[in-house]
Amino acid sequence: MITLYVKTHKVTGLKYLGKTEKDPYVYKGSGIRWKRELKKYGNDVATEILFESENFEEIKEKGLYYSELWNIVESNEWANFIEENGSGGDTSAYRDYKAISEKMKGVPRPRTKEHQDALTKSLKGQKAWNKGLKTGPVSEETRKKHTLARTGKKRGKYTLHKEPHGFGHLQDKKSCCLCCRKEFDPGNLAKHLRKKENESTV
Repeated sequence: MITLYVKTHKVTGLKYLGKTEKDPYVYKGSGIRWKRELKKYGNDVATEILFESENFEEIKEKGLYYSELWNIVESNEWANFIEENGSGGDTSAYRDYKAISEKMKGVPRPRTKEHQDALTKSLKGQKAWNKGLKTGPVSEETRKKHTLARTGKKRGKYTLHKEPHGFGHLQDKKSCCLCCRKEFDPGNLAKHLRKKENESTV
């Protein structure tokens, strides 16, 4: 016996039109977006039987009828990417990937207050995966990529050097302000110059 059914997700309201030869109340459905919905929000689903028959052509006819009636391909209320024509399996030959991409854009993902609170609670106290990690030595190839990426770009007004890796090469060296003759670390000199410029414009 082949069963044509509609499944409705009780959490999000998303619907899915499908057919199966298995128990429709146990069978979860095979649509890509539908399975993604189940994975994310659980299998709290209502199943409605539309039609049953042992004749594949009758199932196909009814599937196409309901597909057109509810406009399941265009409507964001439905997870189906193609009409329910009984094909099953690989539907790549029938997919309009551009239409699928447009359909997935801006699909609302309802999130209750309880869900938001649970997410916040689950993240509290967790250490960031990259906290305390240090990058290793930069390879010559990476240095060249960095240089090429900056080629032709205008340097900042207070750039004091042309080295690509910050002020590390000037460590323990001092630079003198030409205005007040005070000595600063290279990084602090740039801040000092900005401060003096701001004071002069007041």
